[in-house]
Amino acid sequence: MKRVKATDARREWFKLLKQAGKPGVFIAIQHRDQPDVVMMSIEEFEGWMETMEIMSDSQLMKDIKEGMAEKKAGDIVALEDVLKKVRQ
Repeated sequence: MKRVKATDARREWFKLLKQAGKPGVFIAIQHRDQPDVVMMSIEEFEGWMETMEIMSDSQLMKDIKEGMAEKKAGDIVALEDVLKKVRQ
């Protein structure tokens, strides 16, 4: 994560916008004694929000963990087999 003071961010604003628009790039802006703020692409932000929503759903997290355990144990059914059964 790149850290920039607010005065430098003001001077380099358009350069920072271009950088922050790339996936996986985060820019923290420091302003006096205020907490830092972070610039990131909207796609990155939406991905984080979706992840937080999923993680806050305890039933969904339980289902995901159960599915991962079933996969690890080899207790899975191929998608082709499921589709064949559905189409019958």
